[in-house]
Amino acid sequence: MAAPTLLRKVSRVNKNKNMTKVKNKIKSKQLVTNRIRITNNGKVLRRKAFKRHLNSGKSKNRLNRLSRVTEVKKVLARRLRKFLGKVKKGTGK
Repeated sequence: MAAPTLLRKVSRVNKNKNMTKVKNKIKSKQLVTNRIRITNNGKVLRRKAFKRHLNSGKSKNRLNRLSRVTEVKKVLARRLRKFLGKVKKGTGK
């Protein structure tokens, strides 16, 4: 019983007292990284929805359209890039 009380009495010394503050790194949202791709030109690409199941009722033409990759709207693309911590090429924002 004596050992735990000795550990509690030891005071902690703040080692970072004189060190400068460092900003935390922003983690990218893993959900977004799995679902989108950014091209070299800065375009954000995504897959189309509604092709997971119940495909027998859909036409071949419709299924081909749904399997293509499409570009994300510009307003949403800006938000998705922010989630990833990436910026558009050629801009400082």
